Amino acid sequence: MTTSVPVAVRAARMPAAVALKKLRIIDDRLADGYGSPPSLNELAQLCGLSSRHLTRGFRVSRGCSLGHYAARLCMEKAMGLLSKDEKVYKVAAALGYTTASGFSDAFRKQCGCTPGEFRRAAL
Repeated sequence: MTTSVPVAVRAARMPAAVALKKLRIIDDRLADGYGSPPSLNELAQLCGLSSRHLTRGFRVSRGCSLGHYAARLCMEKAMGLLSKDEKVYKVAAALGYTTASGFSDAFRKQCGCTPGEFRRAAL
């Protein structure tokens, strides 16, 4: 025998979306510059939320995880630098990667091509 859960109870279990003001705080911090991305705890503290609440609410608000969103923003920055003919190792260092190969692997996974292939196509 299955028990159905009332709609009001199901709605109460759904995570709330993160407010637009808090999303802007996250966007500003992620776009703050190059180098190491902020930690989940840092972003949660900036927003005045627990890391769990931020994680669940962010997914509801943006339709993807905070990690995927940050990775996409990072690769967008990389694409901008690569289209200006920056060297791959310089782009990797500017974005906080310790090795060019680590950056290349992440870029390929996110974008479907290597940074060198992207740069050649962009120029």
